[in-house]
Amino acid sequence: MMQLSTNLKKRLISFLVGLLLFAFGVVSFLRSLKYFINLPEFLFNPVLLEVLIAIGGIFLLFDSFSIGHGKTKFLAVVIGLLLATLGLIPILIKLDLLGFLPFIATLKIKPIILEAILVFYGAYLIVDTFAINKYTQEVANY
Repeated sequence: MMQLSTNLKKRLISFLVGLLLFAFGVVSFLRSLKYFINLPEFLFNPVLLEVLIAIGGIFLLFDSFSIGHGKTKFLAVVIGLLLATLGLIPILIKLDLLGFLPFIATLKIKPIILEAILVFYGAYLIVDTFAINKYTQEVANY
């Protein structure tokens, strides 16, 4: 049996998560544009989109600490925090945990925006698997 290096395992997981999020975002986006896609209705719940974005943001945040130093790491941390926040705030509002903040209680994010975020985030992870990890390895070897 072939053993995979830790870096290769991380890249493979990042690629698979990116592919899953990208595919889910595209299918959900097409369905919101009234294209018929024969999948169970619960898959297209906006709460599921918010949860996926929050999990994706947390995944990117943890993954960003394996990136070297510099602008790439900083960008990954910022994007991870932003995605985690975009996913968690609507969930926390629905659970009435942010009721003490009057300005945030009316925040509504349209599902099509959440779908676009998933598509771009999935694409980012896929590109990150091949481009950014290669770049950070070259910098580390320099």
